[in-house]
Amino acid sequence: MKYILESEIFEQLAISVLGGLIVLVLSYVLKKLYRSVLKRQLTNAHTWMRARTRRNRAKRLWVIKHLRRDPAEVARLSIKSSSYFILFLLSIAFYVALLAFLTAQQAIPETFTGKLALGIPMFFFEILWLINHMAAEELAKQRRKLFYKPKKST
Repeated sequence: MKYILESEIFEQLAISVLGGLIVLVLSYVLKKLYRSVLKRQLTNAHTWMRARTRRNRAKRLWVIKHLRRDPAEVARLSIKSSSYFILFLLSIAFYVALLAFLTAQQAIPETFTGKLALGIPMFFFEILWLINHMAAEELAKQRRKLFYKPKKST
């Protein structure tokens, strides 16, 4: 019995020491890897993301500047944004009604993923509304620039 306990203690000690050595070697290797490869790659990724963001913004502004002269397109984007907002509000109402019904039936999902699955349409319509709302606001702002001319002070 005494030998069994000593061998278990020895095993636990060996596992602890081995784990510590693995962490030490792994931290040394990762530090060297970070200094040589990862630092350069992260810098390149930052530059790439900044260039991509600028390119996307320029493309979006180019499209908006070409659409701002068409009143039908301005109205269509505004109506599209409003439609997504109405769908978002309806999905909220449906989610609340569904939760109330499931609570009354005592069939409400207990897990977080179950509740999240019930709310997916609400999140979907919210994202669509926000994207279209921002585009409609930007288009309206650009359209105002066409007709607003500051008065020259004499």
